[in-house]
Amino acid sequence: MRTRSWLSAVIVLFASTADDAGAQAARDTSESTMRAMSTLTGPGWHAQGDGFTSTLTYRWIFEDRLLEAVNELQDGAGRVIARYHGEYAWDPGAREIVFWTASTAGELHRGRASWRDGVLWHEATVAGGRIERYASALRVRDGRMEYFADYGTGTATPELLGLAPLVYHRQTGAAPAGTFGQQVLEIRTASGTPLEEHGREQLRRLIATYDVDRWLFTRTVQIQSRVIPHSHPTLTLNTQYIQNDTAQLATFLHEQFHWYLSAKPDSAMHELRGELRSRYPNAPDRGPEGARDLDSTYLHLMVCTLEYEATAAVFGREVARRTLESWRHYTWVYRTVLADNEELVKLLERHGVSIDDASVSG
Repeated sequence: MRTRSWLSAVIVLFASTADDAGAQAARDTSESTMRAMSTLTGPGWHAQGDGFTSTLTYRWIFEDRLLEAVNELQDGAGRVIARYHGEYAWDPGAREIVFWTASTAGELHRGRASWRDGVLWHEATVAGGRIERYASALRVRDGRMEYFADYGTGTATPELLGLAPLVYHRQTGAAPAGTFGQQVLEIRTASGTPLEEHGREQLRRLIATYDVDRWLFTRTVQIQSRVIPHSHPTLTLNTQYIQNDTAQLATFLHEQFHWYLSAKPDSAMHELRGELRSRYPNAPDRGPEGARDLDSTYLHLMVCTLEYEATAAVFGREVARRTLESWRHYTWVYRTVLADNEELVKLLERHGVSIDDASVSG
């Protein structure tokens, strides 16, 4: 089975009507039929496929009548390779759920939905893709979501459940877009170019999607192309990662933690640097392995430890590790953070430094 065929369909997650669909539709109402799909909403879903990851989020547009679904696919390096945006709606004429999904690759999926035996089954047609139709089934149980699909047929049958599923797990830090981002955040661009505007919209979406409010220590952010991201005097991100949400959010958190540490008492930071000097006497004092000087290298051991812990809280530790391993700056620092993570977390906590201690002060 080709990977693209699998990726093309994984967003849709709708059902075909069963043999008794006529009788079932007569009994179902808009509310009772669509309400069952509420099990998909809340924290997002994450799946690891063959050479790709899929992150799905759902939110109600109109309660029990219109449900939005957004899927982002990334390759093994964390680069976004496709996005899908779809909606489920109640068709009062046909008395069934219908759906449509569009992708950045130009595909358009259409189908109809129904529930049977506790499983969401679907049949769909595809325009603009490498497949023309498929059938699939979605089953949520024991805290995970199983997606079964057959791309050689357009008819959903119980035999689908005998196929190997793509397994999704709940994300601990994600929720439907618009749930978070309640802290006031001013995001401006340096020159207003389309690329910078894209970066601004990306950051707005990320702040609204992921639970990072407690780590917003400065609420003024600038998007500027062709600069190195930095924290002061204004937190500034570049446009290098506008196609890589994980990398952009990790960078944003990194710079926010500089603000968090800058508010710590000088005496506490001096003691913490002293312990890090004793533990790592041969730390590099220049890039790309270290920072601009030795003091900055030790500071970045703190910042990058916090970055790793927060990124792991949002995306999971596997994704966070892969992201930090991909960085080409502070390479010794990140290797050390990943190798000595448990010890560094405990060392920082002894000095009152942790992502749990970090909180916005009004």
